[in-house]
Amino acid sequence: MHGTMQDWDLRVPRLIDYAAREHGPREIVTRWTDGTIERTNWSGVSTEARKLAQAFAGLGLQKGDRIATFAMNHHRHLAAWYGAIGFGGVIHTVNVRLFDEDLIYIMNHAEDRVLMYDAMFQPIIDRLKPHLKTVEHYVIFDRDDSYGAFIADQDGNYEWATGDERDACMLCYINTARQCCMPWRKSRPPFLTLARSLRCCRSCRCSMPQAGACPLRALLRV
Repeated sequence: MHGTMQDWDLRVPRLIDYAAREHGPREIVTRWTDGTIERTNWSGVSTEARKLAQAFAGLGLQKGDRIATFAMNHHRHLAAWYGAIGFGGVIHTVNVRLFDEDLIYIMNHAEDRVLMYDAMFQPIIDRLKPHLKTVEHYVIFDRDDSYGAFIADQDGNYEWATGDERDACMLCYINTARQCCMPWRKSRPPFLTLARSLRCCRSCRCSMPQAGACPLRALLRV
């Protein structure tokens, strides 16, 4: 006999679907490095995530392909996180504080096919680009002629990819001062991501309808 309550796989896009449905108007504010302020909400992030998923699929990316981000926390990075996972890919948040040789090793080892980054990191990307063997597409988050153009033709009418809740959805490499070797890789399945997210919501009560700030783990690797 199987249980019939909540009979679905614990896939990450269910989080953004819930946020858009229950907290759609709640504001998300981004302050870019040039000082400009951009405002959106959970409904906007959800729509943008679906547009990104469409755009990734339009590039011919396949289930399990890696999309790397080299960026700070902002609403477009958040949308990319859900969009990459939502089409069936694996989001690879790259640590912006590592040395060039580590970054080259990590992105080549991960076989990233897309690299999304903030314009402030352009000098670093310019140094890395000749050494990145698998990256085929570069998208700059805070440029309308790059990120904006990437999703301009998408309407957001996209059904999230389905699959096993144990499929990898996130990827990161660990390298601390205690280690004297090259960074090592770990991947996380969707069900564990949902479980940790729900635990966070429970501990900080961010599902309650009062106004306030919810502490979130950084999107970038630190």
